[in-house]
Amino acid sequence: MKLTKLKAGIRLCAWAILLAGGTAFAGILPVALRCESKLNPLGLTETSPRLGWQVSGNLSGERGQYQTAFQIQVASSLQILTNHQGDLWDTGWVPTNQTSQITYAGKPLSSHAVCYWHVQVWDKNGQPSGWSVPASWTMGILTQPEWTAQWIGRDDAPAWNTGSTFFNANWIWYPEGNPTVSAPVATRWFRKAFTVPAGVSVVQAVATMAGDNMFTLYVNGQLALSGEDPTYWQHYSQADISTFLVTGTNVLAVAVINGGTSPNPAGLIGSLDLTYSNGQTNSLQTEGSWIAANQLSPNWNQANFVTTSWSNVMVLGAYGIAPWNSFAKTYLAATMVRKDFTLSQLPARAVLYVTGQGLVEPHLNGAKVGGDCFNPGWTDYAQRLYYRHPGCHRRLF
Repeated sequence: MKLTKLKAGIRLCAWAILLAGGTAFAGILPVALRCESKLNPLGLTETSPRLGWQVSGNLSGERGQYQTAFQIQVASSLQILTNHQGDLWDTGWVPTNQTSQITYAGKPLSSHAVCYWHVQVWDKNGQPSGWSVPASWTMGILTQPEWTAQWIGRDDAPAWNTGSTFFNANWIWYPEGNPTVSAPVATRWFRKAFTVPAGVSVVQAVATMAGDNMFTLYVNGQLALSGEDPTYWQHYSQADISTFLVTGTNVLAVAVINGGTSPNPAGLIGSLDLTYSNGQTNSLQTEGSWIAANQLSPNWNQANFVTTSWSNVMVLGAYGIAPWNSFAKTYLAATMVRKDFTLSQLPARAVLYVTGQGLVEPHLNGAKVGGDCFNPGWTDYAQRLYYRHPGCHRRLF
């Protein structure tokens, strides 16, 4: 009896070994699935996206393997795909060694759709690999009428250079030689007096100034603005100096350093744009009525300083002349907008569609949405705008 059981056990064991020995495994596996050359991309507008993958060796030491066929399944849910069904597209067995640029040819895709897909391949021996790890892609907004949002942002002019008449100013310098070509490496001093009328207050006084190479602006003897980087004079400085102004006579006093090791071009250019409480405005720019000196005097920047020894400035030319040319840039300062909303329940999926005529960095509940920077990419905004499509449901509560 014991012998019979032993023999039966040997036969069962041998049969199990034979079964195992008869199982064939594919020599390759599909890995690194990509859609439109991206890993699980979001917000596609291509309605026939292209799929691809890499083929990796499965059996250690085996050489010369290759793909001879594939089958792709695309499903509208991960559960359907897990059941090895492609309700959106099922290619069936396709005899080919192609692994990239395989165009989706299934059911039409709608905006916001999430598509899950996997692939299996056959090796040179005709053995299937089994299904790959699932991948996905999501569709973006596919039709123009679906863009129902309104453009929002600042309603005023650029915050930098708001209302400035800087581009109407002239380059000026102390009268010596031809400063647009060569001026001594030295400091020159400049002054301009103006009046704030009685009966009004100054709401805003935007001073915009640049000096080749460095400048310091005083208003009624108080330090108000400076450009202190000798290599960065091409970018003008700007500040609201209204707190330094008084009713009656005021004085702008500017010290400009022409840096370097040998004579080189030198100049000063600037503007002051005032807005009064009664809504009226006034502007002044660097031009021929400014005065200058080539010697430092005590209290030179004070409003009551006597300027009998100072000279009228030399007007070099309007903004844009050589050697400085049109160096200044105007741009919108970063604009911050906010929207509060309440959820009665957490959604299964939440997607933020966002674009702007510039760079956009969305935040949700205090945290940045998405890991990208400097998006959307630059385009000619009059012709085309890119938009971002980050998922954000995990940041909701």
